[in-house]
Amino acid sequence: MPKSCPQCGLNYYPEPGFYYGAMFISYIVTAFYCLGFIGIALFLFHMSVNTAFVWLFVSLVIFYVWFYRTARSLWIHINVKYDKKAKAKAEAKENKNTNGT
Repeated sequence: MPKSCPQCGLNYYPEPGFYYGAMFISYIVTAFYCLGFIGIALFLFHMSVNTAFVWLFVSLVIFYVWFYRTARSLWIHINVKYDKKAKAKAEAKENKNTNGT
């Protein structure tokens, strides 16, 4: 994950432990995914419980990174308001600091 957004300059790491809450979002999303997957496998495809859990494990290994990044993205969208002019403000502030010293 990059340190900041290339479009608006938003710092993706505002403080240590910022993404701690994303862990809970990831847990909730993954739990509902697992329940839905097992329910569909058992009742719609009539798989055995063991087969359904094997396929669930395989799908979780494949989609692990997607769940992780989605949870982090949701967390930062909940906590940070998007500002279209943030990059221009940050550049102006940086120019002021470099020219002022």
